[in-house]
Amino acid sequence: MVLEFYSRKCQLCNSLSKFVAEVQKRNADWLNIAFADAEDDRWLPELQHYDIKYVPCFVVVDKEGRALAKTGVPYSRLHVVAGVSYLLSKGILFIL
Repeated sequence: MVLEFYSRKCQLCNSLSKFVAEVQKRNADWLNIAFADAEDDRWLPELQHYDIKYVPCFVVVDKEGRALAKTGVPYSRLHVVAGVSYLLSKGILFIL
């Protein structure tokens, strides 16, 4: 599973919505993406647990909820897309 931490106020997060939807659609047979609004207090335990300091941030978690990988600081849309694509291409998500 992938957790996407985002904010509705974040322009970069909003610009990624079509990309994330396409990734999820193309990989629907094995990939689940959960969306966590970083401004919603209900997600505070996860924000703290996964040490989320920025949005957007994608965290790959195993079935026990352990973080396996996390995207880096989002300098640009291209940077985030490259990070997610790297996780997909290296098979990190396939071990779930």
